[in-house]
Amino acid sequence: MGKKAYWTKRVAQGKEMVYKNSIEGLRGMPAKGGMVSLSDEEVKAAVDYMVGRSGGWGK
Repeated sequence: MGKKAYWTKRVAQGKEMVYKNSIEGLRGMPAKGGMVSLSDEEVKAAVDYMVGRSGGWGK
């Protein structure tokens, strides 16, 4: 969080893809960041928060 360069490539994939990867997991990242009890909406809110603290979704 807070590292714009880290999020730039991810944000370029679009919101839905970032959400999907966060919810389902990707490579070494577990689904829902390992917190499987979270709802999809809670994961999306966490992603929005982290992206917002790192430069935002852009236009």
